[in-house]
Amino acid sequence: MILKRKREQKETKSKKPSNRSVRKIKRTTQNAITYEAMMQDGICYLGDDLYSASIQFTDVNYQIARQEDQESIWLKYMEILNSLGTETGIQLLIHNHQVDKEDFEEQIMMKDKGDEFDEDRRNFNRVIKNNLSKGTNNIKTDKMFIFTSKNENIDEAKKDLQYQTQEFQEKFKELGCNVNVMNGKDRLEQIYTIFNPGGKFFFDYSNVNPTFITKDAIAPTSFNFSKKDSFEIDNRFCRVLWLKNYSTEMSDKFINDLTRIEHNLVISFHMKTFPREDEIPMIKTNIASMEMQKMEEQRKALKDGYDPEMIPAELKYSLESAYELLEDIQRRNQRLFICQFFVMINAENEIELEEITKKVLTRAKKHSTEMIALNYQQERCMNACLPLGKTDVYAGPGGKGRTLTTPVCGAMIPFTSQELMQPSASSCYYGMNPTTNNLIFTSRKLLPNASGWYLAKPRSGKSFAVKREIVQLLLNTDDDIIVIDPENEYEELCCRYKGTNNKVDSQSKMYFNLLEGDITDPVFISEKADFMQSFMANILGYDVLEAKQKSVVDRSLRITFATYEQALNEYKQKIQDGLTIEPPPFPTLDDFAIVLKGQPEKTAQDMYESLGIYIKDGTYNMFSKTSTDNIYNRFTNFAIKDLSEGLKSLAMMVILETLWVRVKKNFLEGKRTWIYIDEIYLLFFNRYCVEFFYILWKRAPKYGAILTGITQNVEDLIHDEKIRTMLANSNFIVMLDQASTDRDELADILNLSNQMLSSITNAKRGSGLMLCGNAIIPFKDDFPKNNPIYEVLTSDFDERTAIRKKMENLNV
Repeated sequence: MILKRKREQKETKSKKPSNRSVRKIKRTTQNAITYEAMMQDGICYLGDDLYSASIQFTDVNYQIARQEDQESIWLKYMEILNSLGTETGIQLLIHNHQVDKEDFEEQIMMKDKGDEFDEDRRNFNRVIKNNLSKGTNNIKTDKMFIFTSKNENIDEAKKDLQYQTQEFQEKFKELGCNVNVMNGKDRLEQIYTIFNPGGKFFFDYSNVNPTFITKDAIAPTSFNFSKKDSFEIDNRFCRVLWLKNYSTEMSDKFINDLTRIEHNLVISFHMKTFPREDEIPMIKTNIASMEMQKMEEQRKALKDGYDPEMIPAELKYSLESAYELLEDIQRRNQRLFICQFFVMINAENEIELEEITKKVLTRAKKHSTEMIALNYQQERCMNACLPLGKTDVYAGPGGKGRTLTTPVCGAMIPFTSQELMQPSASSCYYGMNPTTNNLIFTSRKLLPNASGWYLAKPRSGKSFAVKREIVQLLLNTDDDIIVIDPENEYEELCCRYKGTNNKVDSQSKMYFNLLEGDITDPVFISEKADFMQSFMANILGYDVLEAKQKSVVDRSLRITFATYEQALNEYKQKIQDGLTIEPPPFPTLDDFAIVLKGQPEKTAQDMYESLGIYIKDGTYNMFSKTSTDNIYNRFTNFAIKDLSEGLKSLAMMVILETLWVRVKKNFLEGKRTWIYIDEIYLLFFNRYCVEFFYILWKRAPKYGAILTGITQNVEDLIHDEKIRTMLANSNFIVMLDQASTDRDELADILNLSNQMLSSITNAKRGSGLMLCGNAIIPFKDDFPKNNPIYEVLTSDFDERTAIRKKMENLNV
């Protein structure tokens, strides 16, 4: 309706004016914003048959990437710019803006739950709050491209814009960016935030009507454009600076340096391609004009008696540049763009405005460029800094802007360095970005496959980082946490957070029932059969059982469960008859052994005799009874330090089977299961363990399980193709200080640059490099030692000894 009305107005204007005087339109803050209609799908009508759409994209680690990767990104970016059509205008917009501090803290701080651990939640919050003040966490950077299309038909314009956004999405994904097509509300919120940094945007398209349009939702109370080089938005002071000259020394760090200014800034770079057929004739015309100038200067020189080659330096330089430009266009497939570059500053007062203006000018001068405020054009400049896609600013040659080639436009590359701030109910604190001092806050649950690794040399802070994550999961989620602990590292953690520290050995009187699980699962019997065949093979010392042995095991298991199902059916019938009785217990290894003994084959008798030490009252009968209740605690630690070497391999098979049963049970209850395997390389000497983790690593996302391998040397992982695949396909890897050979392997597997590798070379304890999805960022963590939580996080021998002595004294 709005678009129809605008067309009617346009048609009316084209008619012959009447003799009556034209009534002036009343000036309002709404009509100072130069778009006509912002539609809900994100298409904006700008007037004069011009439409625009916008995408928002995430950053990539350009500044710390290896040089060849930087070149690859830059060339790809230039390729994207070269692909723009003649009628396409494009605007790169980078928006630094303050976020509401209270809202931000509300998102990342742990909430009290009214239990005995609230004090620890507050202690952890103190660490986060202290680190908040060290960086620019209250500044958020949004990056977007806005495309325009000129078309008399809105449907055709939408098709054109949809094609452009899809093309950009695909190409930016190749660079590792996540891309989001912005809807109308997204675009309106950006404009509102430019006008009102830190403000909260409340808007719903259902409220739009003839008396309330989208501009009413974003327009401030007042604009004041009476000053020549600045303006006011309500009670805030603003200025837009325009880039006057583009230096040949301008580097790809120009935008990065501007975005590092910790303030409300909008960087807006408008580019419009020259028609292909006009590029070369225009350059040749300019060359011809300068050649005429050169001849005139040479004639003057001859007449005045000096060397005719001594023409003005500026003319000589311009002529050389024009010939180089012609070469670039004709033979290097470059394009010409008409460009305008702006920086908008939004400050609380005039003093702050002048301070930030000085910072921007200083950064520009650093790159041998000059920025100025365009007098009496601040209103137009402001609109050029909104995510709309057009500029009406009159500046540069012919008033249209500066003519630049693709490489110069490419130097304005929007990629700087990644941050990892994803506040959510399940997010964890992983330290701070040492480059920006910003918090690293994310949730592994957001990753396609959240399983991952902690890799580091001894005494680098590996166990500390793992425990820090576990503590946050215990305090902030209802997820189950299971640890396989070969060095009894997690005993204090279990004690503090009411977990169970299960010491797995033949003397502990702790039992695992191999045959427990969900009997209603269609694949339950077949999975148990596979496991029992591996279990018996391990006992007999085989890699795999022979065919006859497999058949005997399979038959014995099915008879065992047939007997159980019969008892279960009888129990259900008695319950229906009104009797109150206990359900039949799950069958155990003892029950299986009895059935096995009753089989006629000699191989069955041999296997039964081999089971003797593991059943009834045998020395290693920990696998033959009903499971001990405490293995099902929400936080369960399996301490396997005291397992004998002869029992360790078998015990690990049983523990892993118990884990799988737990994972499937939690899946049915809608609960996540986190599994941490410390010194995981010890388990990889067992082929069954390798196969188990290889399969579970792939199946984990489906079942809500998140696995974490913890180990010292990457070299221990890469000699087996399946383990190497697990490492290469992981979306989460925390790397602390690494040995030189391990650094080389990680660089090869994860494609790390030398600058990235410097973060894990002789790294300070608690510092390193973190891969999370597409992001690879350095981190550091100086967790305060005077915080009570530190006592259960540290793995330092001297610190742990001192803490234990303190606890003993308190108990006395």
